[in-house]
Amino acid sequence: MVLTNLFVAFIFSLAWVSARQKQEYFYMSLFAVSSAASYVGFVDTVVFALTPRAIFALYLYTNFLKGAFTMFVGFAFARIRPAAFRIGIPLTFAIPIAMISYLKDPIPLYEFRHVLSLWIVPLFCAVGAGSCLMQAAYLEHAGRTGSSNPVRIRRLLLFGLGIVAIGFLIWANSTLVISFTKHNYWYRFIDLVLVFLLGLVVFAEYREHERQAGRTPVSEYHRRPVLPEKISGAMLAADFKNSEPFYQHRATQGLLDDPMGIWRAQFYGAVARHGGVVLRRKGDEIAAFFDDEHCDDPAAAALAAADDMAHASERLGDEYRKQGLYPKNARGFHFRASVVEGEIKPVWEQVGSVREPAWVETGPVATFVLSSRLLELERLIGLAERTVLVLPETLAGRLAAKQPGLCPKFITRGRRLEDKHGNVYEIAGYSPDATEAQLQNAA
Repeated sequence: MVLTNLFVAFIFSLAWVSARQKQEYFYMSLFAVSSAASYVGFVDTVVFALTPRAIFALYLYTNFLKGAFTMFVGFAFARIRPAAFRIGIPLTFAIPIAMISYLKDPIPLYEFRHVLSLWIVPLFCAVGAGSCLMQAAYLEHAGRTGSSNPVRIRRLLLFGLGIVAIGFLIWANSTLVISFTKHNYWYRFIDLVLVFLLGLVVFAEYREHERQAGRTPVSEYHRRPVLPEKISGAMLAADFKNSEPFYQHRATQGLLDDPMGIWRAQFYGAVARHGGVVLRRKGDEIAAFFDDEHCDDPAAAALAAADDMAHASERLGDEYRKQGLYPKNARGFHFRASVVEGEIKPVWEQVGSVREPAWVETGPVATFVLSSRLLELERLIGLAERTVLVLPETLAGRLAAKQPGLCPKFITRGRRLEDKHGNVYEIAGYSPDATEAQLQNAA
């Protein structure tokens, strides 16, 4: 049992070294180490080498750590605020030392270990499991408003129930009278199974993360043996507005979750749902492309993805406000965007000894340049606290004629704006959250 738990701890330590942002790996390794330490007192060499008081003290200390780190691994999987760990970890090591120092005689130590197994450790497990189950309930409630994540909910439930089972096993071991042989077989076997169960749930999260990450860097076009000469469709470029407060708030509060990273993940999901592919990311700016091979109307698909992303951004802002993680000087989860039609081509660029996937423009329209220019023109519309898309007036006219339901969301039509290079563009402004037509037709 000791070596098996240490092996589990070693595996999770390696996983944490390669992905330090995944705190559940770190606390799973500590949980496995504490679980291994809790069995040291059953090793014959240790029993014969220590005094009765030392054996009872070792049992008290290691089992207190096991209960506490079971709670912390639940906190980490539920992504509780870092303050809980900053305060809890020092107390976890200090409290059992204080108790051992206070209880001088072996008999009180022996009696207290029964209290520890019967009440304290199961309580730790209940708190850790409760954090997972509460987070699952919160996500389930959020899912009723459209922001569902059923896979994450199932894993939280499974992880929480696994911790409940560990707590129940420790409690049952203190209350049920069974033979020493049955104790050795069943208690240790079930405990090991539960440790592996929690590990499998955590690694399932890791596998899902790697699977999603594997989709992002290289598009399906770059995986083809022969790269296509051109891809026709529509480009959607988006840039998060006023992101500085979120970065500053995360740095000053020491938050593990990156709100901009979560926002980008939502954006990737919206693009994929509507048949698009993410081309590149630069800072808070993301470019995606919707081709006519996967979309009946690429421009309409790009607009639909922007609609989805605007609603997801709104829900994300609401969740951050409910959790008390919203920066005071933030203006909301809003973004500026542009939609243009054009043609692009996948290429490979040599960067030193490494080949990197890239994209170049082709055809009569400079797609990347036009997209960037329209993105800059959004600032001239003057709606800083609102999500606004800018697109050429000709494209807006075609989309409005094809889908009249879009008309109320166009907040400006036929407006002529000049960029910093002196070029004049006739544009339309589109706001996904517009409730009525606010047309500002050009004179």
